[in-house]
Amino acid sequence: MPKSSRTSHLAHDRRLIVAALTGLLATGFAACAARNGGPQPANVAAPTSAADDRQAVLLFRRKVEDYAALHRRLARSMPTVSAQASPADVHAQELAFEKLIASERRSSNAGDLFIVEIQPLIRRVAGELLSGQAGAPLLDTIKEESTEGRASARVNARYPDSVPLSSVPAQLLAALPALPEELEYRFVGRDLILLDTKARLVADVMPLVLPR
Repeated sequence: MPKSSRTSHLAHDRRLIVAALTGLLATGFAACAARNGGPQPANVAAPTSAADDRQAVLLFRRKVEDYAALHRRLARSMPTVSAQASPADVHAQELAFEKLIASERRSSNAGDLFIVEIQPLIRRVAGELLSGQAGAPLLDTIKEESTEGRASARVNARYPDSVPLSSVPAQLLAALPALPEELEYRFVGRDLILLDTKARLVADVMPLVLPR
Protein backbone atom coordinates (compact mmCIF):
# COMPACT_ATOMS: atom_id res chain seq x y z
CA MET A 1 0.00 0.00 0.00
CA PRO A 2 1.40 3.49 -0.84
CA LYS A 3 2.79 5.45 2.13
CA SER A 4 0.24 8.25 1.68
CA SER A 5 -2.60 5.70 1.75
CA ARG A 6 -1.24 4.06 4.91
CA THR A 7 -0.94 7.47 6.58
CA SER A 8 -4.51 8.34 5.62
CA HIS A 9 -5.82 5.02 6.97
CA LEU A 10 -3.90 5.46 10.24
CA ALA A 11 -5.34 8.95 10.68
CA HIS A 12 -8.82 7.59 9.93
CA ASP A 13 -8.41 4.81 12.50
CA ARG A 14 -7.20 7.28 15.14
CA ARG A 15 -10.35 9.33 14.58
CA LEU A 16 -12.41 6.14 14.82
CA ILE A 17 -10.84 5.21 18.16
CA VAL A 18 -11.42 8.72 19.53
CA ALA A 19 -15.06 8.42 18.44
CA ALA A 20 -15.24 5.01 20.08
CA LEU A 21 -13.91 6.47 23.33
CA THR A 22 -16.62 9.11 23.18
CA GLY A 23 -19.15 6.36 22.63
CA LEU A 24 -17.79 4.43 25.59
CA LEU A 25 -18.26 7.47 27.83
CA ALA A 26 -21.81 7.91 26.55
CA THR A 27 -22.52 4.24 27.13
CA GLY A 28 -21.09 4.47 30.64
CA PHE A 29 -23.28 7.44 31.45
CA ALA A 30 -26.29 5.59 30.02
CA ALA A 31 -25.52 2.56 32.19
CA CYS A 32 -25.34 4.80 35.27
CA ALA A 33 -28.64 6.37 34.29
CA ALA A 34 -30.21 2.94 33.90
CA ARG A 35 -29.03 1.89 37.35
CA ASN A 36 -30.64 5.04 38.70
CA GLY A 37 -33.89 4.36 36.88
CA GLY A 38 -33.20 6.56 33.85
CA PRO A 39 -33.79 5.59 30.20
CA GLN A 40 -31.26 3.65 28.13
CA PRO A 41 -30.60 4.51 24.47
CA ALA A 42 -31.65 1.85 21.95
CA ASN A 43 -29.32 -0.01 19.58
CA VAL A 44 -26.16 0.49 21.67
CA ALA A 45 -23.88 -2.54 21.73
CA ALA A 46 -22.34 -3.79 24.94
CA PRO A 47 -19.43 -1.56 26.01
CA THR A 48 -15.83 -2.56 25.35
CA SER A 49 -12.62 -0.97 26.58
CA ALA A 50 -10.53 1.48 24.56
CA ALA A 51 -7.77 -1.12 24.39
CA ASP A 52 -10.26 -3.66 23.02
CA ASP A 53 -11.35 -1.18 20.35
CA ARG A 54 -7.78 -0.42 19.29
CA GLN A 55 -6.94 -4.12 19.07
CA ALA A 56 -10.15 -4.86 17.18
CA VAL A 57 -9.40 -2.22 14.54
CA LEU A 58 -5.87 -3.55 14.07
CA LEU A 59 -7.05 -7.16 13.71
CA PHE A 60 -9.82 -6.18 11.31
CA ARG A 61 -7.42 -4.13 9.20
CA ARG A 62 -5.09 -7.14 8.92
CA LYS A 63 -7.95 -9.34 7.73
CA VAL A 64 -9.17 -6.93 5.06
CA GLU A 65 -5.61 -6.22 3.91
CA ASP A 66 -5.06 -9.97 3.55
CA TYR A 67 -8.17 -10.11 1.39
CA ALA A 68 -6.93 -7.17 -0.70
CA ALA A 69 -3.60 -8.94 -1.23
CA LEU A 70 -5.45 -12.04 -2.46
CA HIS A 71 -7.56 -9.89 -4.78
CA ARG A 72 -4.48 -8.23 -6.28
CA ARG A 73 -2.64 -11.53 -6.70
CA LEU A 74 -5.55 -13.12 -8.52
CA ALA A 75 -6.14 -10.00 -10.62
CA ARG A 76 -2.58 -10.28 -11.95
CA SER A 77 -3.33 -13.80 -13.15
CA MET A 78 -6.30 -12.68 -15.24
CA PRO A 79 -5.93 -11.90 -18.95
CA THR A 80 -5.89 -8.20 -19.78
CA VAL A 81 -9.07 -6.71 -21.22
CA SER A 82 -8.38 -4.05 -23.81
CA ALA A 83 -9.87 -0.58 -23.67
CA GLN A 84 -11.81 -1.45 -26.83
CA ALA A 85 -13.43 -4.54 -25.28
CA SER A 86 -17.20 -4.81 -25.59
CA PRO A 87 -19.43 -4.55 -22.50
CA ALA A 88 -20.11 -8.28 -22.88
CA ASP A 89 -16.37 -9.04 -22.75
CA VAL A 90 -15.92 -6.82 -19.71
CA HIS A 91 -18.83 -8.53 -17.97
CA ALA A 92 -17.42 -11.97 -18.83
CA GLN A 93 -14.07 -10.94 -17.34
CA GLU A 94 -15.80 -9.77 -14.16
CA LEU A 95 -17.68 -13.07 -13.86
CA ALA A 96 -14.47 -15.03 -14.37
CA PHE A 97 -12.71 -12.96 -11.71
CA GLU A 98 -15.58 -13.44 -9.27
CA LYS A 99 -15.49 -17.21 -9.79
CA LEU A 100 -11.72 -17.28 -9.33
CA ILE A 101 -11.91 -15.43 -6.00
CA ALA A 102 -14.84 -17.57 -4.85
CA SER A 103 -12.87 -20.71 -5.66
CA GLU A 104 -9.86 -19.50 -3.70
CA ARG A 105 -12.13 -18.65 -0.75
CA ARG A 106 -14.42 -21.68 -1.02
CA SER A 107 -14.07 -22.47 2.69
CA SER A 108 -14.89 -18.89 3.77
CA ASN A 109 -17.64 -18.22 6.30
CA ALA A 110 -19.41 -15.19 7.71
CA GLY A 111 -17.14 -13.52 10.25
CA ASP A 112 -13.86 -14.34 8.51
CA LEU A 113 -13.36 -10.62 7.81
CA PHE A 114 -15.97 -9.15 10.16
CA ILE A 115 -14.18 -10.82 13.04
CA VAL A 116 -15.92 -11.07 16.41
CA GLU A 117 -13.57 -8.46 17.88
CA ILE A 118 -14.72 -5.71 15.48
CA GLN A 119 -18.45 -6.44 15.54
CA PRO A 120 -19.27 -4.67 18.86
CA LEU A 121 -17.49 -1.52 17.67
CA ILE A 122 -19.27 -1.49 14.29
CA ARG A 123 -22.65 -2.11 15.91
CA ARG A 124 -22.06 0.65 18.44
CA VAL A 125 -20.97 3.15 15.80
CA ALA A 126 -23.95 2.32 13.57
CA GLY A 127 -26.35 2.43 16.49
CA GLU A 128 -25.13 5.80 17.71
CA LEU A 129 -25.23 7.39 14.25
CA LEU A 130 -28.48 5.89 12.98
CA SER A 131 -30.70 5.74 16.07
CA GLY A 132 -33.05 8.36 17.38
CA GLN A 133 -34.37 11.52 15.78
CA ALA A 134 -30.94 12.72 14.65
CA GLY A 135 -30.15 9.47 12.87
CA ALA A 136 -33.57 8.98 11.29
CA PRO A 137 -32.80 10.78 7.98
CA LEU A 138 -29.62 8.74 7.47
CA LEU A 139 -31.42 5.51 8.33
CA ASP A 140 -34.26 6.33 5.95
CA THR A 141 -31.77 6.96 3.14
CA ILE A 142 -30.08 3.61 3.70
CA LYS A 143 -33.37 1.71 3.94
CA GLU A 144 -34.61 3.22 0.67
CA GLU A 145 -31.63 1.72 -1.17
CA SER A 146 -30.71 -1.35 0.86
CA THR A 147 -32.76 -3.81 -1.23
CA GLU A 148 -34.66 -5.23 1.73
CA GLY A 149 -36.77 -8.11 0.50
CA ARG A 150 -35.21 -8.04 -2.97
CA ALA A 151 -31.85 -9.68 -2.29
CA SER A 152 -30.03 -11.70 0.31
CA ALA A 153 -26.34 -11.56 1.07
CA ARG A 154 -24.24 -14.72 1.28
CA VAL A 155 -20.49 -14.93 1.76
CA ASN A 156 -18.67 -15.73 -1.48
CA ALA A 157 -21.83 -15.20 -3.55
CA ARG A 158 -22.16 -12.74 -6.39
CA TYR A 159 -24.10 -9.57 -5.65
CA PRO A 160 -27.06 -9.78 -8.08
CA ASP A 161 -26.48 -7.87 -11.30
CA SER A 162 -30.14 -6.85 -11.33
CA VAL A 163 -29.98 -5.17 -7.90
CA PRO A 164 -28.52 -1.64 -7.64
CA LEU A 165 -25.80 -1.11 -5.05
CA SER A 166 -26.93 0.77 -1.98
CA SER A 167 -25.12 3.91 -0.89
CA VAL A 168 -23.67 4.35 2.59
CA PRO A 169 -23.88 7.87 4.07
CA ALA A 170 -20.56 9.69 4.32
CA GLN A 171 -21.07 10.22 8.05
CA LEU A 172 -21.20 6.46 8.63
CA LEU A 173 -18.28 5.72 6.30
CA ALA A 174 -16.16 8.25 8.17
CA ALA A 175 -16.94 6.52 11.46
CA LEU A 176 -16.27 2.94 10.29
CA PRO A 177 -12.76 1.43 10.01
CA ALA A 178 -11.05 2.33 6.73
CA LEU A 179 -10.98 -0.32 4.00
CA PRO A 180 -8.50 -1.06 1.21
CA GLU A 181 -9.70 0.13 -2.17
CA GLU A 182 -10.69 -3.40 -3.19
CA LEU A 183 -13.56 -3.46 -0.66
CA GLU A 184 -16.57 -1.28 0.15
CA TYR A 185 -19.22 -1.26 2.86
CA ARG A 186 -22.76 -1.78 1.55
CA PHE A 187 -26.12 -2.69 3.07
CA VAL A 188 -28.43 -5.50 1.98
CA GLY A 189 -31.60 -5.20 4.01
CA ARG A 190 -30.37 -4.73 7.58
CA ASP A 191 -27.13 -6.62 6.93
CA LEU A 192 -23.79 -4.88 6.42
CA ILE A 193 -21.60 -6.47 3.77
CA LEU A 194 -18.06 -6.11 2.50
CA LEU A 195 -18.31 -5.96 -1.27
CA ASP A 196 -15.46 -6.62 -3.68
CA THR A 197 -16.55 -4.09 -6.28
CA LYS A 198 -14.40 -5.30 -9.17
CA ALA A 199 -15.60 -8.89 -8.77
CA ARG A 200 -19.06 -7.88 -7.45
CA LEU A 201 -18.49 -10.52 -4.79
CA VAL A 202 -19.82 -10.50 -1.23
CA ALA A 203 -16.63 -10.97 0.78
CA ASP A 204 -18.36 -11.04 4.17
CA VAL A 205 -21.70 -10.39 5.88
CA MET A 206 -22.48 -8.95 9.29
CA PRO A 207 -26.18 -9.51 10.02
CA LEU A 208 -28.71 -7.07 11.48
CA VAL A 209 -26.49 -4.01 11.79
CA LEU A 210 -29.17 -1.48 10.84
CA PRO A 211 -31.54 -0.42 13.63
CA ARG A 212 -35.20 -1.08 12.91
